[in-house]
Amino acid sequence: MSTLSSALQGAVAKGLVSPAHVQDLERHLAEALSLPQPSQAQGLLESPPDTEAPRFLRGFHDVLISIGILILFAGLWGLGNIFVITPAIILLSEILVARQRLALPAVVLTISTVVVTWVSGMVMLDDYVDADTSLGLAAYLAAFPAVLGLYALRYRVPLAVALFITSCLGLIMMLVFALLERLLGVEHFITGYPFTLVCILLISAGGLFAIAMRFDLADRYRASRSADIAFWLHLMTAPALLYAVLSFVVYLRTGALRITPDTWQGELALPVICVVSCLMLMGIIIDRRAFATSGLVALIVAVAGLLRDQQLTGDLIVFMALAFVGIVVLLVGVGWRFLRSRVLELVPRAMADRLPPVA
Repeated sequence: MSTLSSALQGAVAKGLVSPAHVQDLERHLAEALSLPQPSQAQGLLESPPDTEAPRFLRGFHDVLISIGILILFAGLWGLGNIFVITPAIILLSEILVARQRLALPAVVLTISTVVVTWVSGMVMLDDYVDADTSLGLAAYLAAFPAVLGLYALRYRVPLAVALFITSCLGLIMMLVFALLERLLGVEHFITGYPFTLVCILLISAGGLFAIAMRFDLADRYRASRSADIAFWLHLMTAPALLYAVLSFVVYLRTGALRITPDTWQGELALPVICVVSCLMLMGIIIDRRAFATSGLVALIVAVAGLLRDQQLTGDLIVFMALAFVGIVVLLVGVGWRFLRSRVLELVPRAMADRLPPVA
């Protein structure tokens, strides 16, 4: 069945079969060919088809080219400066991305564009802009939407689109902070109004998640470019949403904005575990593993805090926390398909029909 399902998904990706009819076709072929139906136990133990297969890694040829790009840029940086790399990025993007459509080199060149833009901004604005103010940070971020937007428009790299959207939200957030500083007459809004800051962070992370879901829901079977853009957006959304929610929880419980491992222990350990568990559940529902992995560090620290409250000391706490979280990750990973099938039964049918089906 897994071979038949994979073949049909490949047919969907090539446009040979309509995504709306693939499940009915699979059921018909399975009955006509008398294919054995896997039991529930087999479904739990079988390796499920990966709905998040990284399409930016297609073979070692891409890896070799990417290594060559990194070595070349390191040499150019040493021989000249950051501005020497810019024409090299444009030239290589035209050859490797626009013409040859190499996936992993496209990712490397997109990240290189971000690095060059950031370093160039620091070089040109360092003497004129105060990076400690919201307006100064906005000045540093202003170039990213323009550069990444042009790069995404020219080369249609999913990562570039995701970074363009993220940089736009970041710039808007800094401009909002700068406007509030002007209206309230304060020098540093971030330190002066922590609760408002936390609320803005939460709204921004929620907005980024909504945009990611907009791309995700546009392609239920994840066979198009929208799914690739959603993959990168979720990869950025998961830690942003985790940090925003933890900031909100910590502020409500302590009255201060201190997101450090020390604040995740003691009485905050259980709330942190609840937040991470909710993100894992969200990842299972929408079939995005980024939400199941973004909070692992916080989960380890929170579990260690609970163990410390039980009067355990020394390295035993660390190793027990690592073992516990490792077991949780393995159970979630191995039983991902089984868990999704059970959780989606509790989700309203109208919503479940828009989410990726359980393979």
